[in-house]
Parts: sequence; C-alpha cells; structure tokens
Amino acid sequence: MLGWHAASRSIAVIEVKSIVPDAQATIATLDRKARLAPIVARERGWSCLRVGRLLVVADTRTSRRRVAAHEQTWRAAFPASRRSAFEWLVVPAGPAPSALLFMTSPHPKGAKPQTGARYRVRVPRVPVS
Repeated sequence: MLGWHAASRSIAVIEVKSIVPDAQATIATLDRKARLAPIVARERGWSCLRVGRLLVVADTRTSRRRVAAHEQTWRAAFPASRRSAFEWLVVPAGPAPSALLFMTSPHPKGAKPQTGARYRVRVPRVPVS
C-alpha cells in the first residue's frame, strides 16, 4: 500500500504479509518499494520529503518464531518501535519510521468471520408426472 499525506509531504509504504517466508527477500522487496516511492509520487504530482516503511505481519507463532530466528537482521532493517510508527502515521512529522508491526486477527483463532445471517434454503418439490 502507498499512503500520501499532502500537508507533511510524507509517503508511507506499507507491505502486509500473512507469513514471513524469507527475511532477506522480504526486506529487499520493501527496500525497493521505498526507494521507488518518491518516483511514483512525482508521477502523481506529489512532492515527497520523507518515506516511511512499515512491514505488517500476522501475529502468529510461526511469524514470531521466524522473526526471532533472525532478530538482529530484523531490528537493523526495522529499528522503529510500534509506538513511534503509529504516532508517525497519525502525525507524519520528523524522521520517517521503518518498523515491523505484528497485527492480531480480530477473530478468535479458528473462528471465521460472519458474513451475515444464515437461512435454510428449501427447494420446492416439483410433482413428477
């Protein structure tokens, strides 16, 4: 996702992942998107001063374990805290953050979101002649 805040001339490059398959590839891909963001901004007529990078990952045991396995790499690539990242998103002033955010699902584990009421559908019987 690409977010633009005109008043501060800030861009937020946000990548959302359900899993973290490979640290190096994930970081490299987001770095490339952040480097290209000012070019994309210029094409849209935006004058960009700063680019924030946010990687949002589903908060699962697997994701936490994979991040923990390469903790120093992740901390070097995403040094900003969750709090500073959210503060910057609300008021994008000062240095742009580079943060890794774990997001929990709004639904309990294993539960599926309700899409609406459920109704039994009965097919009318057609008399066979």
